[in-house]
Amino acid sequence: MNLTGTRVLVVGLGRSGSAAARLCVSLGGEVGIVDAKQEVEKSEQAASLRKLGVELILGPHRSRDFLEADMIVVSPGVPLDLPELENARSRDIEIIGELELAYRALEGVKIAAVTGTNGKSTVTSWLGKMLEDSGFKVFTGGNLGSPLAEIASDPGDFEWAVIEVSSFQLDTLDTFQADAACLVNLSSDHLNRYGGDLDKYYRSKISLLQRLVPGGKAVVGPDEETISRVNGLNADLYFTSMDRELDKGAFLDGDVVVWRDGSGREEVYPLDGIRVSGIHNKANALCTIAMARLIGAGMDGVRSGLMNFDGLPHRMEPVGKINGVSYFNDSKATNPAAVAAGLSGFEDGSVLLIAGGRDKGTGFKELSDQVARKVRILLLLGEAADSMEEELKNKVPLVIKCKSLKEAVMEAASRARPHDSVLLSPACASYDQFDNFEHRGDVFREIVRSLNP
Repeated sequence: MNLTGTRVLVVGLGRSGSAAARLCVSLGGEVGIVDAKQEVEKSEQAASLRKLGVELILGPHRSRDFLEADMIVVSPGVPLDLPELENARSRDIEIIGELELAYRALEGVKIAAVTGTNGKSTVTSWLGKMLEDSGFKVFTGGNLGSPLAEIASDPGDFEWAVIEVSSFQLDTLDTFQADAACLVNLSSDHLNRYGGDLDKYYRSKISLLQRLVPGGKAVVGPDEETISRVNGLNADLYFTSMDRELDKGAFLDGDVVVWRDGSGREEVYPLDGIRVSGIHNKANALCTIAMARLIGAGMDGVRSGLMNFDGLPHRMEPVGKINGVSYFNDSKATNPAAVAAGLSGFEDGSVLLIAGGRDKGTGFKELSDQVARKVRILLLLGEAADSMEEELKNKVPLVIKCKSLKEAVMEAASRARPHDSVLLSPACASYDQFDNFEHRGDVFREIVRSLNP
């Protein structure tokens, strides 16, 4: 890929945008970055990009910056209906995302792509571990951690790129194709981005399974919503199941995953002793094992990766145990389905749930059953506190609204009983009070650790 003489405008000066800008510079492009946040002027990223000759255009967007570009690369969080983008699109200026850009530049590396509403970060990281334990040289990233653009111009000796792919990234693909793909599950999320159209969001996710190289294979997670929506796709699909035997795919038999490749061969992978808990992680294990074996990971490597994966920060992460009360950081649970899945692993009536943040338009009724069974006290904060209270107040003995995360933790600590669990699992985005879900989880962790006597 050669961008010599091409004026490239990158929209968004985050990690993804910065990686895209660096890649475009390495390919010979004339690169500018626009970002509405003027405060990024003093960031380390801004300084390092200027040294590469990247023009930084900060503050309110100007239409001419978009119209003077030959190509526009948008970061995942940038709304695609910005007036400036609509105007550029009407002038036939190409608009792609960082992932599409990276794919066009990347050579010699196979791609395993993972998407879904919940669990995709865990499956991505777990799959990377299994491949590494099988002896492959693996890049793990995408929407998780390092953007693919960071290695696209110099992939070194990587054989596989295992990447998490968000719906926002899928919406800006063009030529991208994966060698293997996984759709972990589907549930309501990001409806504020998709105009309240759940089908549009689902179609975005499912489109990954239509972006396979000839002969590529795809794994489908075990929930019925996902299975019903992908049946009939023109792709080599391997299904998974938590409760029924399959001739082709991965299914759960007690605490054992059974894998059948469709040729009559059968393998078993016991889950006793894995380091991640919860029924949702058994579903994640089904997807991960199936993907690993389809890609070519050895049985020993799969078993090693299965047992030696520690999970990810901010995903049902144990933070500490104080006065007999356990604290868990599940800040990554930014939609109701993720929270419901996490709650399922707790004893009935034992949870003090801290939730709330910025509403993503999904509503919270999906939480009702698990909250009614598992939650003794619901502590709400952020912009969504009122709407969450309205939908869930009749499902729980006590609702307390708090002004800050610290207030919520302190309130929970004062009311928790031995053997209770205090769980941060927000069901909302973090942007009303925090930079991102990691920032929110880090703050929670620090507050809990300050409670230690």
